[in-house]
Amino acid sequence: MASPFQKYYALRVKNVFNNLYEIELTSSNTALHDMRIELKKFKTILHFLKTVYPKHRIKKAVKLLASVFDEAGVLRETQLLQQWLQQHKMHELETMLGLQGSLIYAQHIFLQHIPKHKQALQKVIDICGPLVDETNALLPEQYMQKLKIELQEQLKKNVAIEDWHDFRKKIKRWMNAIRWVAIEGDEFEEAHFPYFNNLQEAIGNWHDLIIIQDYFTAIQSQKSIDKQLQQQLSAAQLTLLSGLQYREKQVKHLLQMPVLPAQLK
Repeated sequence: MASPFQKYYALRVKNVFNNLYEIELTSSNTALHDMRIELKKFKTILHFLKTVYPKHRIKKAVKLLASVFDEAGVLRETQLLQQWLQQHKMHELETMLGLQGSLIYAQHIFLQHIPKHKQALQKVIDICGPLVDETNALLPEQYMQKLKIELQEQLKKNVAIEDWHDFRKKIKRWMNAIRWVAIEGDEFEEAHFPYFNNLQEAIGNWHDLIIIQDYFTAIQSQKSIDKQLQQQLSAAQLTLLSGLQYREKQVKHLLQMPVLPAQLK
């Protein structure tokens, strides 16, 4: 009988290929977003397997998965920037940056590479499938519990802003790992899952703006930049800064909730 971890893995395999097939047919942004979520879940599985098996057995799978994820990330970040500019009605800046053309090009490249991505993911599955089957059923639960303890300990301290993104990754790993073990009546999960979900979403919203800020900074640093574009970017940076301050305040509020560390003891 398959363990909860094996069932979880089999669902990830099914979903990621279904998402790729949908992207190939429809070029759907929703399907792309769903695929990136599935790839993140796959990354959590690989992170766990690296704690169980020698590095050389996982290394190739990690590299192959990263190649697919990174290319999907380029497309996603272009979409993110375009959505932010449209949300703030900065249509002139969007046009000056040529984002629609960049987005169409990135989509074209990703669609062209889908056969390559399928091959890469199949190799990942060929590597990981046997390891998942070999894994003692107790180890996924131990991994999940270890992540829970680490999150508890970090929350008792001051999580520095430079560590927020990595802290979010750990939260996401723990949230994914909960689904591997199917524990009924887990008090920590029931009491604190909504909190951690809110926290990781808040950090994610903050980090999205950091990505946009980095993009603007890179464009402004170019020596050949047009004066009008520089003015448009400077105005956009002011709006972005206001949003960043708001998002940062949200994260700090959640991290500093006084009741949570006491409950986690």
